[in-house]
Amino acid sequence: MRKIILLDWLYLGLQLLILLFLFTHDWISFGSLNDVEAVKQVKTTRELIIQTILNGAPFAPAFFFCSVYVGKAYPLLVKIFLNIYFPVLLIGAIWAWWIPYFFGTTPEKVQQYQWMFGKTHAFLPEMNGITPNTLHLVFHLALLFVTVITIYFSLKRRKNKKIVYK
Repeated sequence: MRKIILLDWLYLGLQLLILLFLFTHDWISFGSLNDVEAVKQVKTTRELIIQTILNGAPFAPAFFFCSVYVGKAYPLLVKIFLNIYFPVLLIGAIWAWWIPYFFGTTPEKVQQYQWMFGKTHAFLPEMNGITPNTLHLVFHLALLFVTVITIYFSLKRRKNKKIVYK
């Protein structure tokens, strides 16, 4: 049996959470955590499909590779992909949510965020007309942890040795 540590399970669990978020949060209602109807009034079905594919499709192979190599050293190309993809996705989340939250954005963007997310659950105070909702906050934290764990595994990962099965 592979020696899979708790951090491996956390890594895969967080990735599964992110993958499910990326493919479902604009399509399936999670009660007060999202407002699917409001999103559909701002974005066309075509835009939502494209957004879902562009955000979720690259994450599926990332999750697949991490699942296949759990408990082992990743091949170089997988390491490169993971160390580029996860930080880029995190930077995208920061750019889309946290830069406008802390530093402001256009009135049109504020109005769009208020329309799509204004009725969703949030516990952070409003700043610059924006309040990151709880669902996106959980997604962003999971993505941050996945990115940090990816970097950690890349720097201090098991050597490519034969896996001992017990």
